[in-house]
Amino acid sequence: MEAEQLKRIEKAKASLRAQEETAQEAEAEARRRAAEAKLSKAPFEPVSPDIATGDNRFAAPVVAKPFDVTPANQATAEVFVKAIDVVREQKGIEAVHEDPSIVSIMAERLKSADSTERAAALPDLAQLGGDDAYGLIAKSFEDPSAEVRNAAARALYELHRDRAASFTRALREGSPERRRSIGAALAGSGIASDAINSLAGESREKTYEAFSILFLMAKAGEVQSLIHAIENHPNTSVRLAVIKLLAFSNQPEIIAAFRRLAVRGSLPAEVRSAVMEAIHEIGSQDRETPSAA
Repeated sequence: MEAEQLKRIEKAKASLRAQEETAQEAEAEARRRAAEAKLSKAPFEPVSPDIATGDNRFAAPVVAKPFDVTPANQATAEVFVKAIDVVREQKGIEAVHEDPSIVSIMAERLKSADSTERAAALPDLAQLGGDDAYGLIAKSFEDPSAEVRNAAARALYELHRDRAASFTRALREGSPERRRSIGAALAGSGIASDAINSLAGESREKTYEAFSILFLMAKAGEVQSLIHAIENHPNTSVRLAVIKLLAFSNQPEIIAAFRRLAVRGSLPAEVRSAVMEAIHEIGSQDRETPSAA
């Protein structure tokens, strides 16, 4: 019986891989079409994740100059999405539908007493996709094992092309305890480290995605890895970007952390100056809040 189940899983995974390859071809074609469109010469504006419920705690901020980590403008983004839809239709690509029996097998694996087995089930869920897979991945952030929680972060990261939207949903729907676990897992899984390095990348799309992921992590209360980046990252541009990101997150512990950084003699003068400016800006916003209310 177990051998038969494994065969079904491998068959499903092979089918998913084939569909993913076709989808990637379609997406590459869509990117080409979107690039050729060149709809606008206007400055790019960031596109924030959609928060359908109106809960803006985990919405990415609108980033103004001089913080140069902007994505494509809204019009180009819409053309890009429409182009994908057209190419998918032309190529006959269909969304991957969940096989209830496969989902059930994955759910049983997540009940294993072996944390390594539970962690190993999560990448397969990410490949399977769908709401049932999302629910199992999100619930795994409550697992007692850090190995499993970190695997859940990586699975959620791979579940959907709009990675920031996946984490936005998980944070919005999660309990305070689950949110903290998600933030910690973003750091523990290595996703945050990769995102920090991507802040200095040449791709605006990847840079904005990285900024969004790190912003969500900060809003979930996980800021230590970001503070560490300000202190130690070899790229000054990354340090400055992280300072701006933390200032946007408006977390209560940020000012205290920034004040500790400001008196560190080992920080480059440009970084220390940015920290001081961020402290001033956050303080000004706090003073303006009562009158704005």
